[in-house]
Amino acid sequence: MATTTQASDRPPDRPARGETLDEFCRRHYGYHRGQQAFINDRSMFRAAIAGIGGGKTEVGAFEAVRHCVAYPGMKGLIVAPTYRMLNRSTRLVLLKVAGWWGDILGVKEYKSEARVEFTKVVNQVTGECSSVYFGHAQDADSLRAVEVGYFWIDEAPLCSQEAFRVAMGRIRQPGVPHRGWITGTPKGRNWVYRSFVEERDTWPAERQKAYGFHTWRTHENPLYQAEPEFLRALEAEYGLGSDFYAQEIEASFVTFAGLVYKDYDPARHDIPGPTPRFVRVVAGVDWGFRSPGCIVVLAEDGAGNIWLVDEVYERNRVVSGKPGDDWVSDAKDLRARWGVQAFFCDPEDPHAIFQFADAGLPAFQADNRRMPGVKAVQALLATTRLRLLEGAAPNVVTEFGQYHWRTDRDGNPVEDADPSKEFDHAMDALRYAVMGLAIVPDDDYMLYTDDILPGFEAEQLGAARL
Repeated sequence: MATTTQASDRPPDRPARGETLDEFCRRHYGYHRGQQAFINDRSMFRAAIAGIGGGKTEVGAFEAVRHCVAYPGMKGLIVAPTYRMLNRSTRLVLLKVAGWWGDILGVKEYKSEARVEFTKVVNQVTGECSSVYFGHAQDADSLRAVEVGYFWIDEAPLCSQEAFRVAMGRIRQPGVPHRGWITGTPKGRNWVYRSFVEERDTWPAERQKAYGFHTWRTHENPLYQAEPEFLRALEAEYGLGSDFYAQEIEASFVTFAGLVYKDYDPARHDIPGPTPRFVRVVAGVDWGFRSPGCIVVLAEDGAGNIWLVDEVYERNRVVSGKPGDDWVSDAKDLRARWGVQAFFCDPEDPHAIFQFADAGLPAFQADNRRMPGVKAVQALLATTRLRLLEGAAPNVVTEFGQYHWRTDRDGNPVEDADPSKEFDHAMDALRYAVMGLAIVPDDDYMLYTDDILPGFEAEQLGAARL
């Protein structure tokens, strides 16, 4: 019989010698009601919808590895909304969770092929080892190339329903159970709500059995229960009792009356690639750390259409000082990819703008007048001049369905007064970019000298130049 280590000697990130995986999880997290119910559910399709930091991504990753171990030779498909989210979050969590099994899995990653093999988990009949393939939902058709036993879509509310449907069609691997699960935080009453929640009590028993639904609040994560001061900070940051708090912390599917950008229609505004040649390209920057920050890239084509071609949307990211994992790195990547001519940044943090400029980026204070910016975006949507490169900006799309007018004492939207400060991170970055685009010269005349934009007249820049 193996001897167990003392509690103080047990590693925090993997089971100790003689400790079972279940014992480790309880030690590592404590008992988590929502996670346990999700793991025990044998529905063909399951959803784990939780507040931020609720442990939904780790339980999704745990299920992915657990299935590969339980059914040697099993193939899985793991999907995130964008390549960045896949590479910076979902993939890393999967590798971390796989490490809980120690070296018995034989984890081998093929980054160029977006694939991980468990070389020591081999089907004795076929000789194939278990493996997972990674994909992103920006191009749902790209997910059609594999045949798997299960799929997992992380941050599914940011993905299209088409990605879910394509993934469903890929679970055709013979000899293993066919299952699919999604994880995420609610983003309005979109397809996730309609597929797993809406009028659930009226569903036939067969459908209820096939579609399992599990939800829990951020507070139910045992790690946070040991840090009441952090939970109090969340209440202050997200506004206890607000719609923002209900969605992000309590995992409620919130509906919003009085949308600011009610003209947005995916059927009219979302355009598949390829993109045309652009004559000018700018980015809007909304700073954030605990709250999300966002960079939105807009590009104008020769016909005067404005294309939303990219976004970065992150929490807990410093401006500079962590190469590859800070806002300066993101901005440089976007500039290299799209030829961004100017970054129009939230003027509330002039030091952050200075850090951009000090890193060689053309950074300017944005025109942050709220209502003129909102009106400019509304005009682009009304005329369909604003076009979204399909799948390129899921957080902008999400906030289009959440960004709403403030309400009066009776709860009625007060249009044209001032939008609510909830769900405005991507929306602020978008209007900074829209307002900045009008004063950026055509790229035929855009030359940089000491980070000055010579095409601007001094009076045009005004306070924009730092």
